[in-house]
This record gives sequence, structure tokens and C-alpha cells, in this order.
Amino acid sequence: MAVRTVLALLVLLLVWWVFGLEVEPGFVNAYTYTNLTIRGAENVSGVEGAYVDFVKRVGDGVVLMGLKPVEDRGDVVIKADNKSVRLPVRDFCRIDLKVGNMTWLIKAGAGGSCRDLKLYVNNTLLQGLNVSYVPRYAGMYAVVATNGVFYQKAAVVVIPNVTVVNNVFGEVLTIRLSPPPRAGVVSLGSLSRQAGEAVAFDTWLLGAGNYTLRVSFSGVTVARNVTILRAVPQVEVSYRGEYTYGEPVNVGIRVLVGKRGYGAGVVVEML
Repeated sequence: MAVRTVLALLVLLLVWWVFGLEVEPGFVNAYTYTNLTIRGAENVSGVEGAYVDFVKRVGDGVVLMGLKPVEDRGDVVIKADNKSVRLPVRDFCRIDLKVGNMTWLIKAGAGGSCRDLKLYVNNTLLQGLNVSYVPRYAGMYAVVATNGVFYQKAAVVVIPNVTVVNNVFGEVLTIRLSPPPRAGVVSLGSLSRQAGEAVAFDTWLLGAGNYTLRVSFSGVTVARNVTILRAVPQVEVSYRGEYTYGEPVNVGIRVLVGKRGYGAGVVVEML
């Protein structure tokens, strides 16, 4: 038995010495991505039968590669330094990854037959395999379920929840974004502002009517309709309750539109 083991090791060493490539694991999972460690290679020149997720050189003769087979059977061929290795495609285990998209929170769940799964969002390990939370910023997030060797991934876009305050003509309209984009542009009609938790627009520069609000960030644009309501002018009159005969009657007149002073002519008659 020991002799057979030694012979098997010698054969493996001979194969590695002749062909110069060692790949772990020695197969590709059929329904997930597989993290491959390739030893004895400086540069990977080509891959047949798989979608390549990433290629990263981490040391002398060591290359990391993530890939997913095109078919659920057959082989994947990796070419490196004028050498090649053929890996069989096997239905080893499966990962189910479900995510919500285009909402104001991150919601994800992972499961399946691959053991020791963990869930990551933007390379941060989360507690548990089912999460739902509001992130600090809106934007693009990478969700990955993995056990270190096999993984599934999804891109999630978190959009801000939009609240409109003071949408009467004459007021300063405020757009509140939760969560806000880390960087972006908010546009309303012909006006644009840098995105943040609260963005203000002077309605006197727009006028009453219907507008399209656009929030652009991370290559994504979210649009919604915003109406600036017509304002009813208000007239404030200030005066004393009693006056002495012969003294001037001083009456203060102020016209407000959207809670702000508005220049208007007012005629006052004393009867």
C-alpha cells in the first residue's frame, strides 16, 4: 500500500514537472463560480469553456482565477505559458443566492448544498446568511455567497428613498434622500445640485408646474415626478387698534407668496 502511494506521488510529481501546471481544485463546479489556484504559471493566456470572473497573480508562479463553466458538463481548458490543463466540470454542490434590487435597502439570502457558506457585501463579512438593512449610502454593492472555493455573486443597486418638502411656489423646495448617494447629481427642471442628504431648490427659479426629478449616481439614474403647487398670495396688515384724531394712521402692508415677501402694489382705502 505504501509503495502504491509513493508511486502515485511520483507520477504526480512527474506530471507537474513535464506539464508545469498544478491546479486546485482539480475540477470546476458546474453551477457556481470556482476559485482556482494555479501553480507553475506566470501568465494565463486563454480559457476555453468558461466565463472568467477575475485573474490575479499573487506570487512567483502562482495565479488565482475565478471562473464559471459555460456548460454544466464537459471540460474547461486553461492555457498558461504555452502549456494547458484540462479540468472536468462536475456537479459538486450548489449555491442559491437571492437579492433584492433597486430598493432603498440591502436584502439578501443564501443557501444550498455547498457547506460552510458565508455572505459578504463589498468584501465585508455579514452575520448570518439572511440580511436586510439600510446601508449608509445609496449605490452599487457586490453581494457574494462563498465557502472560499465556490461562490455565487450578484450586483445590487441601492436607490435612495425620496421625500419632497415645501413644494409650494415661493418656498425653498427640499429633496431629502435616504440613504444618500456618496456622490451624484440631483436635477430638477433646468437646475442641478450635488447629491446629499438634503438638496434645496428655489422654486422662484422654476415656477409652478410639473417637473421630473432625477437622481444620478454610480451610473444609475432614478426619476420621479415632482409638482410645484401654485401659491395663494397672503396679505398681512399691521396697525394699531386706536388712533387720536389728527395723527397719521400708519398701516403696514406685506404681501407673502410661499411664505416669502413679494413685491406687489396694494391699495388701502380708509372708510
